[in-house]
Amino acid sequence: MPPRPTRFAAAPLLGLAALAALAAFAALAVPLAAAQGPPPAGLRQLDGRFWTLPQVRERLALTPQQVARLDELFLAHQTRLIDLKSEVDKLHLRFGALMADHRAPEAEIFAAIDSLENARAELAKSRARMMVRLREVLSIEQRETLEQLRRRAARRLRQEGRRPGRGGPAFPRNP
Repeated sequence: MPPRPTRFAAAPLLGLAALAALAAFAALAVPLAAAQGPPPAGLRQLDGRFWTLPQVRERLALTPQQVARLDELFLAHQTRLIDLKSEVDKLHLRFGALMADHRAPEAEIFAAIDSLENARAELAKSRARMMVRLREVLSIEQRETLEQLRRRAARRLRQEGRRPGRGGPAFPRNP
């Protein structure tokens, strides 16, 4: 009969299992939040396209050339963002499969975590690049006004007991 492992021999495995469970939960947190359904009534899903709302265009005094340039930049980045998001989703599935396989080697699990986190970082950097390029279209005054609008909308959402969404709060239909 093989020797029975002591509880101290199992401790590193429990630590690894706890780490893996934490990583799996963190990886699922964003998709679970997204699966909660559409935003509350009266709010729009803007996907970062603040200039699509007439009242925001008016408050920022955006020119037709600025609106066209913002649309152009946004569209140009969407293909890359879609590809990067798809890569993150694929790597997430691979990681989940490894976690479900109780025989998966530790090195392979951690390599999958590294790949997933690197893909997420690249997606975040690409989103940031897009936002920087969009920001460059605006004057300093327009940026300040936009920031005031975002802060005001976030404050209003918090007062209503809601959390501003990722990428900034959605603007109400009627200011």
